[in-house]
Amino acid sequence: YLGLTWVLTLAVGPVGIVLANAANIGIRIGISVGIINQTFQECRLERPQRGLYPDNDILFLLLSTATCLQLSEIYLYFWHPAIHFGIGALLFVIVTLAVVLKEEFIFIFVLENVRRLIGKEKKD
Repeated sequence: YLGLTWVLTLAVGPVGIVLANAANIGIRIGISVGIINQTFQECRLERPQRGLYPDNDILFLLLSTATCLQLSEIYLYFWHPAIHFGIGALLFVIVTLAVVLKEEFIFIFVLENVRRLIGKEKKD
């Protein structure tokens, strides 16, 4: 990593640090996937990485949100940046709620933590 950072910094300047970090992350992800595959090689269930892919409805929502924000940036940002920001914030909330409601374990985790916080406030 350090050698790659040094070479890329000499070659392209400060952008080399960013490129070296991206390469470092890519290498780490590749090694992690290899270790996960080796660990679960004898497992009869599906491959564990299958759970990383979003469902079609969430994928469609993400692509629709990206398209809407790109159009908002092209047509609205120069006139009213606050409107573009508001659209982005609203879509962020919509996507976050969709993922939380779709993935039951996230919803249960959030609900348990909210109940714990409310219980602490009542005791005080």
